[in-house]
This record gives sequence, structure tokens and C-alpha cells, in this order.
Amino acid sequence: MRVLVKRWLSTDAVSEVLGSMLLVLMAVAMFSIIYSMVYSMTPGPSPPQATLAFSVGVGNITITHRGGEPLDQSTEIIYIIDDQTTVTTIGDDYTSWDIDGDGRFEFGEKLVYRCDNVIRKNVTVQVVDPISDSIIMMSRVNREYILPPEVDTNVIPIRPYNQGNPTFKITASGDYRLDAVSLYYRYSSDNTTWSPYIYFGNDTVYPWNWSFNFDHLNGTGYYEFYSIGWYSRSSESPPSEADARCYCSHSPIISNPDPPDGAVDVPLNPTLHITVSDADGDKMNITWYKKVGRRWEVIGVNHSVGDGTYSTPTSCFDEYSTTYYWMVTVDDGLFN
Repeated sequence: MRVLVKRWLSTDAVSEVLGSMLLVLMAVAMFSIIYSMVYSMTPGPSPPQATLAFSVGVGNITITHRGGEPLDQSTEIIYIIDDQTTVTTIGDDYTSWDIDGDGRFEFGEKLVYRCDNVIRKNVTVQVVDPISDSIIMMSRVNREYILPPEVDTNVIPIRPYNQGNPTFKITASGDYRLDAVSLYYRYSSDNTTWSPYIYFGNDTVYPWNWSFNFDHLNGTGYYEFYSIGWYSRSSESPPSEADARCYCSHSPIISNPDPPDGAVDVPLNPTLHITVSDADGDKMNITWYKKVGRRWEVIGVNHSVGDGTYSTPTSCFDEYSTTYYWMVTVDDGLFN
């Protein structure tokens, strides 16, 4: 018996194999292209990470470095004030900012940009890193928040009320953006009859304060004060009553203690001496003390004395190789 075997080649099978091979080759080629592109691309530089704050004054804009990475001198700072744009760089357009001299803008340092009055203008600030071409910071303040300062000042109450040093400081409160603050005073010897208010002086730099010496003016007596703020040629009106007041007199002066502080080889039970004076001619009471443990005990008193040198004997400094402490207080009825 003969069996007839037929052989044939399937064209469909050949087509499937070729198609699969082509797909594999295409996938490999595509992967190679993508891998080559990704591998050959170098990541760009990242911008520095820094925290910056800016504030707007009447004639300047201040940028403060609050933390993070330092900024290079090539860093650009762009100011947009309404429709006017100005481009600056840290290294070329600012001075006196590099506190530690390392040439980098870093924590605690400030950049001050001088500009025209920006009151009621829109202000935008951009800080740009030129290396990465990225914005480090961008901030804007709208015109409604940039207002002129309130022309409202007050002399801060003077403490203590009784001033015994001829020279003391007077301070006024008021917006730091004011152009100036003026101080006025008046005087009375009896706290009843007063002189007209007299101009004392102008302060043009915040904080607003003055060094007041009553010896150079009317001397001992009562004084009252008020202040006037100035901005753009406008000023506040004088108040209906004084902002602050005080009584000025001379406190007693103590000098020439004997034995002096720190003296050594002092005889037992020395006589203590002191010189006192009062520029107002007030009578004074002198009280002498010695220190016992942590307490001060009275060892003598001089009543109602005038200017001069006074003394008191002692009987309690009676041991050799011992450190003793003594002091006096002088009371003129107002100061002690």
C-alpha cells in the first residue's frame, strides 16, 4: 500500500515571522534612539534656593536676604514701577551690602535701590538667576498699599517725672518715613504761669529724639513738650495740650569719699568723710551706712546741711585683715 505525502510551504507562516522580526527591530531601534537622546542630554543648572523679602519706602526699595543659598553678584534684580522697568545687577548697581566681604549676597545682607517717590504706585520686584535663567523671587505691592506716612507724632511721656540730671533724652513717636519732627517746649517756675511755646530743634533722622539740657535754657523748673511731624512740606497742627511734662532740678552731687573705694591698709575705726553739693542750694540730709552681712545699718546722720565736706566717726571697723563696706545717701527733699 502506498501513502502519498504532500509537502507544502505556508506563506502565512513566513509573513508572521517576518512581521514579528520587523517589530522587534523597530522597537530596538526606537529604544536606542530614545536612550541616546536621554543619555546625551545634560541637566541644566538649578536656580539657587533663597528666601528674600522686600520693603518699599518713600524713596527706596530694600531687599533683605532672609535665608537659604547665597546669590551671585551677576544676579539680576528687575524693578517695575507702574510702566517703567529698570534692570540692575547685584555687583554693578549696589553698594555697602557685602557685610563679610565674600562677594556673595547672603543671610542678613540688604540691597537698597534708590528711586523716586513710589507713593501710590504699583511696584513689582523680580530677582532672576542668569545662569539658570530662572526667577528666584517675584513679588508685587499694589498702589493702594503704598500710602504716605501719617503726619502724627507725640512726645513719649518722660520718666521719671523728676529729672535730676541736667541733660536727658526726649523721644517722639512717629512714622519713620517722615521728613522731620520738630520739638517745642515751654517753661514755668511755679507750674502756674507759663511761657509761650519755644522751638527747640528739628530731627531729620529716625528715631526721633533730642538731647535736652535745662541748664542751657531756663534752669530749674517745670517743662512741657509737644512735637510736630513734617512730610512733603505739610505738617500736623499743634496739639491742644502738651504731649509730655517733667520737673527739672539738680540732684545732689557726692564726691571725694575717704577712705576711697578699694583702699587698703586703712587704720581701725577711721573717720569717714564725704563732700556734697546741690546746684539749687537745697539743704541736704546725709545718712551714713555700714554693711553687716546682707544688710545696711545706719551709723550716722547729718541733718539739713549745705554744700561742704562732712564726716562721721566709726567704732565698728575694728578688726584687722577684714574688708568693710560703707556708703552714704544724700537727700535734698526731691532726690536721694
